Amino acid sequence: MITHFAGLRLHTVSIPGVKQFYRDILGFPIAMEEEGEIRFRPTDSFELAFEESEEPIVPVHFAFEVPFSAFDDIANELRRTVPLLSWEDGTTLNRFETGKNVYFRDGDGHLLELIAHSDGREQGRRAFGKLQVLYMREVGLPFEPERLNGAREWMKRVLSMQSAMEDEQFGFMVGGTAYSVVVSTERRWVPISMIARKPNIEIAYGIDGQDHLELIRSELIRENQLLDTDGNKLTFNLFGYTVHLIARPNRIVSRPLNEY
Repeated sequence: MITHFAGLRLHTVSIPGVKQFYRDILGFPIAMEEEGEIRFRPTDSFELAFEESEEPIVPVHFAFEVPFSAFDDIANELRRTVPLLSWEDGTTLNRFETGKNVYFRDGDGHLLELIAHSDGREQGRRAFGKLQVLYMREVGLPFEPERLNGAREWMKRVLSMQSAMEDEQFGFMVGGTAYSVVVSTERRWVPISMIARKPNIEIAYGIDGQDHLELIRSELIRENQLLDTDGNKLTFNLFGYTVHLIARPNRIVSRPLNEY
């Protein structure tokens, strides 16, 4: 079973700009930096990588889970250095039935979210850095409308992910703490109505064991979707997205996603 997000690779127009935002403002430690690439370690089980590109950047939505008990203090501290995005009523802190969230953007236009739940998800988990990040919770995966249902059904069948809040244009595909936001490219991201265009990204999921990895490997070979395999890691194509599965207990080594 998928247990968590282990990595996310994005594009940026400026490595110095990314460093200033994610290290200096958000406080994420740098795991590696070289010409044209930088990788951060927001938690001990997740790596956020950026690759410099001259191509136009398609913004990505991703969200970090933080402790509900500390959410107001975290959001107030964040708003001192980063403009928070407003909803139609002018508020920036959104309250929903089971929690709270705020949204903001980085220099490339990527849409970030801090979210917290009141159902005890923070219990027994270590919080990292000044944002007290528990784990990466969400990554947006837009699909063309004609591929949306096929992608969701494939993730259920092959990756054993569960669906939540699923409708014609939106749905979570869930594995452990990893919530993949599978949406139509005809939908817009809240709260700013940014069109959910399909970005150039790579994602990595942690998986709970080698046996499950081998089952998925066999299915990917049968469907001719396996791109690469190396021991406890495999890489495949998910309807245009490059995805890595890593069978190891809640840690990743500091290496580029494209080496998995």
